[in-house]
Amino acid sequence: MPDPHVEALYYRFRSLNELDTFDKAKPLAGSVGRFDFVLEAGELVARPRDHFADVRTARATIEPHLESWQQFALLAESDHRISFDYDRAEVVDRSSGPDRQVYPGAAVARVLVAEAAVRRDNGDYPPPAETFIASPVTTRLIDRLRRMRDKRSEIPAAGYYVLTLLEREFKGRPAAARSLRLHKGLLNKLGELSNVNDPEIGRKGNLKGPERPLTPEELAWIRACVRLLAIRVGEREAGVPLTQLTLSNLPRL
Repeated sequence: MPDPHVEALYYRFRSLNELDTFDKAKPLAGSVGRFDFVLEAGELVARPRDHFADVRTARATIEPHLESWQQFALLAESDHRISFDYDRAEVVDRSSGPDRQVYPGAAVARVLVAEAAVRRDNGDYPPPAETFIASPVTTRLIDRLRRMRDKRSEIPAAGYYVLTLLEREFKGRPAAARSLRLHKGLLNKLGELSNVNDPEIGRKGNLKGPERPLTPEELAWIRACVRLLAIRVGEREAGVPLTQLTLSNLPRL
């Protein structure tokens, strides 16, 4: 009787920013979930520590960890835009010796984003996320952060969106602060700045209150706050002990 076993999954590592290259990156080895991996020369080889009889189950087990890795890389100050694209699997029939089957993945189009003004030749691959787990909420938060960084979303509007999302997800602002271990002043400050009626970049439809421009420091604060909140939601998903975050964890205004 056949006894199939997934021996390895192969993924292509891609940088989505054509100016952010990893051609010179040193090999990186470690573990993600129930897999040991080696990332070298643009290829991730993941070998399961447990038995998987089919490729679908093996992929469904590792790929949430790869999504967390991708999100965590973007949340870093270096803002690495990376992707792990499934390539193929190596499956052995343990009942018939070393016979192997290779199951290729679908071809993936290469999408490049050129944000950096200067080429970066990275000597290291971004490390996997150890205290961060991606979730539908982190995905939406990171999408808003990406849009801000790419200048496709006005910063006050993005801050308002993030605050509203957390309030809806956690059933109110006080509950969001408790669940994420945030000092109440942090979310209140985000709400205050996001509602400023800036005549140039204010939130669409926000005509309340006196007009005033947001300072560069305030705009930078909103961006830093969105990044911090996305990290904190991922940490909560990972179940790591949370220390309280206060305004001192963000740039001084």
